[in-house]
Amino acid sequence: GATHWYLSFYPPVLIAMGWLLWFGFSWAAVLAWVTGWVLSSLGGMPVGDAAFYALIDPAGVAVFALVYYAVPQTADLRIWPNLVLFVVLLFAAAIYSSLGAFYWAQSVSVAPTDLLRVWQGWWQGYLLQGLLVLLPLVLLLDRSFRRWQARTGLWSLQLPRSASFSRITAPVV
Repeated sequence: GATHWYLSFYPPVLIAMGWLLWFGFSWAAVLAWVTGWVLSSLGGMPVGDAAFYALIDPAGVAVFALVYYAVPQTADLRIWPNLVLFVVLLFAAAIYSSLGAFYWAQSVSVAPTDLLRVWQGWWQGYLLQGLLVLLPLVLLLDRSFRRWQARTGLWSLQLPRSASFSRITAPVV
């Protein structure tokens, strides 16, 4: 028989990951939760279920935040080992976040025979959009964004000199 491959494309995850790297976890988590709640509510999930379900995207973003808080110098993706770590973290976040597929499927009554496709599309889409969209954007825009932060003083945080890329917990000025 034919093999079908499903991918989910969910731009709010990309935006939240960028927000994490440039504005901090609090901003990213709020953005991820609000968009997850609104979109799942609009998609037919009961409002209360959507509020709980919306926690899964901030949890996926937290995978990155935990590592970058603990070892901020690993957030400089211009260094080869840090780039490999980013890919590993992206995979871990994709798998962790994909647990939401099970809750979503139950809440909107997806047939059990379709659950595997939903789950695979979720984590594979998360991983591919991170690799093919987020990573190139971060590599392309980070220096300009950091110069803007330094010039304006907005969302900047002093970290060790080796952590030129990472400003994970940025207070708002």
